[in-house]
Amino acid sequence: MTLTGFPFALDPAEKHRLLTLEEHEGLCCLLDRARHYGGAGDIAFLCMSTCSLLVRFAPAKNGTWSVCGYAFQKAQEPWVWIYLPSLPGTLLAPPSGKLLFHAENAEAADAWLERHDASLSRAAQQLACDAARQMHPYSVGFTHLDPALYADDGIHWYTLAPSKAAEEHTILLPEQPAEPVDEAAETSDADVPADDVRIVPPRITKTWRVVRGEEKYKLGAVDETSDWYAFADRVRGAMADR
Repeated sequence: MTLTGFPFALDPAEKHRLLTLEEHEGLCCLLDRARHYGGAGDIAFLCMSTCSLLVRFAPAKNGTWSVCGYAFQKAQEPWVWIYLPSLPGTLLAPPSGKLLFHAENAEAADAWLERHDASLSRAAQQLACDAARQMHPYSVGFTHLDPALYADDGIHWYTLAPSKAAEEHTILLPEQPAEPVDEAAETSDADVPADDVRIVPPRITKTWRVVRGEEKYKLGAVDETSDWYAFADRVRGAMADR
């Protein structure tokens, strides 16, 4: 048996042809949470309506985050599920083409993963024990974070050892700023990195602003009970329209 995975990459700004709108938004939500909380290297196997995806969340070289991995035809999903514990190692390097995974290579793939990522190997072994008792595939993931941070009951998460990135990660876009920021101080603060993004609440008018280095973007009025993802979309939209 040979599993065939086709390269998959998500562009949050454009719905992928293999995904429904709901699936696209759900995957963007997972990506946002991985980026927001420091889930670099987290892996998910997702059973979609027309395919199954094995993907990894990771920062890209240009500072953005990406969802990259492989898409498998729906007809192969039961077979992918059987050999899934041997597949996470295929994502430790960015996909460079079509994946051809021969079932007879599973044992070698397991040994390779154990040498290169012991934490992921242990989680994969636990998945293998659980999968042996399952009748049908379901969505699973491997995370360095508290699984509750993904807030998705449709995925069964296996916990990995916390990564350094997750331990040191700081959130740059708080949902509700605690207190007003001195405008004079924000423009003269030389210690703020150019790529640091902050939300500045209004002082006189009802205009909120996004500040990135010397750049400022107007948001307009903001509902304090705004949903985080809707708010994040507004931030990205304001910065893109500049």
